[in-house]
Amino acid sequence: MRIDAFAPDVGIVREAGKILAEGGIVLHATETVYGLACRWDNLDSINRLATLKKRDFGKPNSIMIGDFADIADITGGLSPRLNRFLEAVLPGPLTVVVPLDNPRPDPYWGQFASIGFRFPDHPLSRALVRAAGVPLITTSANVAGDPSPATESGISRELAASVDLFLPSGNCPVGLPSTVIEISKNENEVFLLRKGAVDFDSISNIWIALK
Repeated sequence: MRIDAFAPDVGIVREAGKILAEGGIVLHATETVYGLACRWDNLDSINRLATLKKRDFGKPNSIMIGDFADIADITGGLSPRLNRFLEAVLPGPLTVVVPLDNPRPDPYWGQFASIGFRFPDHPLSRALVRAAGVPLITTSANVAGDPSPATESGISRELAASVDLFLPSGNCPVGLPSTVIEISKNENEVFLLRKGAVDFDSISNIWIALK
């Protein structure tokens, strides 16, 4: 179902949101690369997502949010410095892994001491979160080990046929995966986990300035 990622059709977004809310998986563009989305709180969907990507269920996923408040709700709260930092660097093509003060009770999320968050600077991505009514898992639309597709032609036909809804919308504008950074448990340092669309030095300088 073709869609304009920068002026998404309300009816299509509403249908996609319903599919997501009911536990389905949607393949869609972001500003970085094409991604797979499902509810962050649906264990069956998370299991199916791992199967589609042929990756270990125990590997972490990131959560795509539509509002900063979602991060505090999921993590149990943010320090003032971390909150200011997130507001300074997001939305954008960046994944920020933040520490959890206490493990979550969920079967999937409870195995992690931290969770990564994406707040995209992309109309379609944010519209999908709003339409679903809950934050969404976001992960690149590829089989584990394969390149992350930034174009429609780079998406596996098998993968596109296996999701509940595919929303082709041309090439992704950035064309690179998000930069992934992690905030240390004591919040003294920020680490680069994956190079990507955002320069790490500029992000690090913002973190230092907010000390």
